[in-house]
Amino acid sequence: MELEELKLSWDILNEKLEKQHKLSARLIEQATRHNYRSILNNIAWPEFAGSIICLAGAVVLVSKFGKLDSIILQVFGIVSFIFLLMLPVLSFESLRGLKRLNISTDSYANTIKVFVQHKIRFLKIQKLAIGASYIFNIVLMPVVTRIMDGKDITHSKWFWLFMVPVSIIFLYFFSRWALGCYKNSLNKAEIMLSGMED
Repeated sequence: MELEELKLSWDILNEKLEKQHKLSARLIEQATRHNYRSILNNIAWPEFAGSIICLAGAVVLVSKFGKLDSIILQVFGIVSFIFLLMLPVLSFESLRGLKRLNISTDSYANTIKVFVQHKIRFLKIQKLAIGASYIFNIVLMPVVTRIMDGKDITHSKWFWLFMVPVSIIFLYFFSRWALGCYKNSLNKAEIMLSGMED
C-alpha cells in the first residue's frame, strides 16, 4: 500500500514538474518575444518618423512644384520626389523580415538562422538607402531653397564648394552613427535569441 501511495505521489509530483517546465518555457518565450519587439521598436520608430517626414515632404514638393521654374530644378524636384517615396518603401521593406520573425514556431537554431539572414538583408538595404541619401541630399537642397526662399542656388559656387561638402560630411557621420545604433540593437536581439537555447 505504501509503495503504491509513494508511486502515486511520485507521478503527481512528476506531472506538476512537467507542467511547471512547460509554463516556464512559455513564459521565457513570451518574455523573449516581448524583448525582441522592444529592441525592434528602437529601430522601427525612427524609421517610421523618417518615413512620415519623407511622405510629408513629397506632399509639399508636389504642392509647390510650380515654383521650380528651371529645367535643372524641375529635374532635381522629380528626383527628390522619387527619393521621398522610395526611402520609406526601402525602410519598411528592410524591417518587414525582422518583424515577421516567428520565435514560437521555429526551432531555436532555425530562428537564429532566419534572424541572421534578415539582419544581413536589413543592413544591406540600410547601406543602399544611405548611399542613395548622398545623391538625395545634393538634389534636395536646391529644391528646398527654391521653394522656401525663392532662390536658385544651382548656379552658386557657394552651394557647390561649401554647402555640398559640408552636408556630405554631416551625412557621413550621421549615417555612421545611425547605422551603428541599428547594428547595436540587432546584435542585442541576436544575443537575446541565442540565449534562448540555454
